[in-house]
Amino acid sequence: MKDIKSNLHGGGSKTNRVGLSYEKTVSIITFLLAQKNYIVTPLNNKDNYFSVQYKNKEIGKIYQKHAFYHEFLPQFGIEHKTILSKRLFPDSSLYIPGNKEIIIIEVKSQNREGSVDEKLQTCAFKLRQYKKLLKQVNIKVRYIYILNEWFRKSKYRDTLNYVHEAGCDYYFNSIPLSILGLPYPN
Repeated sequence: MKDIKSNLHGGGSKTNRVGLSYEKTVSIITFLLAQKNYIVTPLNNKDNYFSVQYKNKEIGKIYQKHAFYHEFLPQFGIEHKTILSKRLFPDSSLYIPGNKEIIIIEVKSQNREGSVDEKLQTCAFKLRQYKKLLKQVNIKVRYIYILNEWFRKSKYRDTLNYVHEAGCDYYFNSIPLSILGLPYPN
C-alpha cells in the first residue's frame, strides 16, 4: 500500500477529508492490484463488493462498508438485527473461505490531536461485536488497523499496547500478505 506524506492541517471536517483521502489511498484493493498474479474484480455496481483472485483462482472476497451487511451476511443466513443492536461499518473486510476467516481492516489517519486517537481504543468492543455476529457460522474474526506515521509517536505506546492486549492488531501504512493469509507471489 502507498505511504501517504501529508502536511495538511485541520480538525473536524478538515481531518475527515484528510482521513478519507488516506483511506482511499491505503486500500486493500489498491494493494492487492499492485501484487503479481492478483486480480480484484467488482461483483456489484456499487464498487463495494469484490472478488480476489490469485493466479486466476478465487481465494477471497472484499466487502466494504454496507456490503458487509448486504452481500456477506446474507450468504450465511445471518440477520444482524437479531444479534446486534447497532451495525458497525468496516472500512474493508477480507473474507478468506479457505481459512474460514474474515479480517476487518480499519484505516486510521491523523495529523494532529483529535478524535481518531480515541477510536483506536474501541477495537475490543468492535472485535467482540463482529465475533458475536459470526459465532453461529463459526467464522474466525481478526481486527486490524492500518495506521499512518502519526501513531508511531511515543505518546501512543499505551494505546498500541492496548490494541494488542485486546486481541487486535495494527500495522503502519500496509499489511504483509502473509499476515492476511494470502499467497505470496514468487
